[in-house]
This record gives sequence, structure tokens and C-alpha cells, in this order.
Amino acid sequence: MLPGFPPTEVDRANLPRLKNIRVSLFVGETDQPWRDHMETTAAALRALGTPVSLSVIAGAGHSLRSLSGRGIGPILEALAPHLPP
Repeated sequence: MLPGFPPTEVDRANLPRLKNIRVSLFVGETDQPWRDHMETTAAALRALGTPVSLSVIAGAGHSLRSLSGRGIGPILEALAPHLPP
């Protein structure tokens, strides 16, 4: 997920379908409503045994501009180990 969280009960009920898929979540430090939802989602995925990482981007709000353009490195680093050779 880049970025996101399951917005409905139906979506939350489908989280077990991600069990064998690595999930990387990114959220801005000051985007509290999304941060709360994403922390809850990360915890639920971990409880299912899903490999998940949650990166809280310091000083960022809802728009993660620091992860765009030349700042895309953290996203690529999170994805690289899971791409085919």
C-alpha cells in the first residue's frame, strides 16, 4: 500500500488476503487521522503474520512531497528487495 488503509469493514475483513504480500505504509507525522488508521492497519497486519513496515515521515502532513522526485529513495528501497531480478 502506498499509502493507505482499509476504509470500510469489508476492506478490513479482507486484510488476511495480504498475508503473504509485503506491505509498506508511508504516512506524514502530522497527518494524525491517517496516521492513527495506518498504525491500526499495521498492527492488524502484523497480528496476521503479514510482513509490514510503517514509515512515519518526519514533519510531513498529508502530502508526502519529500518522497517524490529525488526523494523517492525510501519507497524504492522498500520495494527493491521484492522485485524480480
